[in-house]
Amino acid sequence: MKKLLERLGKFFVPEPGSSRWTYILPYLTLIIVFVILLAGGMYGWEYSNSTSFCGTACHTMPPQSVVHANSPHANVTCEECHIGRASFTNQLMRKTQGLKETYYEIFKLYEYPIRAKALRPARDTCEKCHLPETFAHDSLRTIKHFASDEANTESTTYLILKTGGGDEREGLGKGIHWHISNKVQYYATDPLNQEIPYVRVANDDGTFTEYTDVESGFDAASMDESQLKDIDCTTCHNRVTHNFEVPTESVDQAMAGKLIHPAIPSIRAKAVEVLSVKYETRDEAVKAIAAVEEDYKTNYADFYSQNTGIVQAAVKEIQAIYDRTVFHDQEVDFHHPPQQPGAYQFARLFPLS
Repeated sequence: MKKLLERLGKFFVPEPGSSRWTYILPYLTLIIVFVILLAGGMYGWEYSNSTSFCGTACHTMPPQSVVHANSPHANVTCEECHIGRASFTNQLMRKTQGLKETYYEIFKLYEYPIRAKALRPARDTCEKCHLPETFAHDSLRTIKHFASDEANTESTTYLILKTGGGDEREGLGKGIHWHISNKVQYYATDPLNQEIPYVRVANDDGTFTEYTDVESGFDAASMDESQLKDIDCTTCHNRVTHNFEVPTESVDQAMAGKLIHPAIPSIRAKAVEVLSVKYETRDEAVKAIAAVEEDYKTNYADFYSQNTGIVQAAVKEIQAIYDRTVFHDQEVDFHHPPQQPGAYQFARLFPLS
C-alpha cells in the first residue's frame, strides 16, 4: 500500500525536469475519470428512472409492470407519475424517499400486496399532460357485454360521459370534473379509503356545504379535519395504469376483439368460471384452463372438430388473461389491491355530475 501511494504521488506530482507528457498525463487521467463517472452517473440516473428498472429489476413489481404495459400510459415512465416531472434537484430530493423501499427490499420487510402510500399530487403528475381547463366536451364510450348463455348473447352499452370541468365564471363548472377547479374534500374512516361518510364542497363565497351519509352514523363534529383529503385525478382514476380487471370485464373485452371467439358455445360462462377460481399455483391454473378444451372435445365434439383452431386460441387467451391478472408470488389478483375511492362512492353523497 505504501509503494502504491508513493507511485500515485509521483504520478500526480512529477519530479522537476520531467517531460511535458509527464505533467499533462495526470490531468488527462483526471478528465477521463471525470467523464466516465459523469457518463456512468447519467446512465445510472436514467436507468433507475426507467420502466424496465422499476418493473423487472425490482421483483416486487411484476404485476404493476405487466398491467402498465397494457394500459393507456404504457409510454409514460414510472418516475413521471411516482416522482413527477420536475427539475433534477427536485426529482433527486423526491427520489431519496425511495431509500426506504430499497431498505425494505434488501431486508424483505415489505408487505404484500404492494400498495402505493405516498403518491405525488395530481398537479405534479397527471396535470403535466392532461390540462384541466380542456375537460369540457362530453365523450361517448361503447362497451360490449356478453351473456353467460350458450349463444354468448351480445349486448352493447352506449355511455355518454359528461366530462365537464372548468369554472362557472367561464361558462363551464359542470360535469364529472367540476371538482378540479372547485375544492372538494372527503373524509374516510378506513386506511384504504373504502368507507366515505362525509364530503365537503367549498363555495365561491368562502363558505362550504357538507354532505353526510346519515346511514353511517358518522358525527361530523368528531371529525379530525387534518385527515380531510382533496379529490384529485387519482382519487377516481386510480387504476387507469395498474388495472387488474375482474374476469367478467377481461373476458368481455377479449370476446369483443374476437381473441375469444363469440361463436364458441358457452365460452363466456366457461371462461369466467375458470378464471374466478382461486388456484394455489399458476401450474394448477394453467391445467384447469387447458381442461376447457377437453370439455369441448367431449361435450361439443362436432363443433370442436370443425373449429379446433378458435377453441385452442380461446384457451390460450384465457391463460394469458390469468397471467396478467393473477400473481401468486406478490399475492396480487383482480381483488387486490382494492379500489381507492371512486366517483360512484362520492355520488352517494354529492352529485359530481
